Amino acid sequence: MSWPPLCRERLNRILWLLACHPQGLSVRDLARTYSVWKGEVEQAAALGCLTIEIRKPRTGRPARIAVVSKTQPRNLPPLPSTAPNFISNRYWWFALHSTGVDRDASAKYGYRFITAVDAYQRAFPGTRGRAGAKASASRLLRHPDVRAARTWFYACSSLEVPWGESMPHTAHGIYQRLCELGSPRVVPRFSSESTNPWAATGSLFAKCLGGHSPVIKLTQGATDHNAPPPEGTGH
Repeated sequence: MSWPPLCRERLNRILWLLACHPQGLSVRDLARTYSVWKGEVEQAAALGCLTIEIRKPRTGRPARIAVVSKTQPRNLPPLPSTAPNFISNRYWWFALHSTGVDRDASAKYGYRFITAVDAYQRAFPGTRGRAGAKASASRLLRHPDVRAARTWFYACSSLEVPWGESMPHTAHGIYQRLCELGSPRVVPRFSSESTNPWAATGSLFAKCLGGHSPVIKLTQGATDHNAPPPEGTGH
């Protein structure tokens, strides 16, 4: 199971709790009593802010105890205001249902695709009427987080993602991971060196056509809209 990235606010809370308990706290007590999850403790340990020790009592099984590290790292996690927004659970369920199938005896092959309205009512059980669910579902399909999650689920169904890999928690992370996997569903962005994206597109078309295309030449040079038209165009 993958955990959301640790932010500086959560890290300060973990360090404050451990400062109140100099003897240390077990990972289980942090999760049950203070709602500090196992993934957050492991990320803080990976940063070097704390260490996880294994202590074995006289009776019982060994416990993982989190203790504040003596040396604090320089690289701290980002602030909550600068951290990217995570995809909500409701959006995740809506994207999962809207890309799935359901059993239907009246269908040709015994299965049918789940409509967006049905997916919305499953993700949001408090919806009363289908008319409101239809309007909300059509609006939610255009949300960038839902579109990114649907792209991930379609890529998983097409075996473009390794089996068992968890979905990233942000839309940017999803597109970045799909681009690393070479998925055809993600179009790589233009490089930062090119200030005009049409110039990159024009050079690509010109290379494919052998460099003999007046359209490409006009596209690459069309930076001034007030420039006179080229000769022989009939204007």
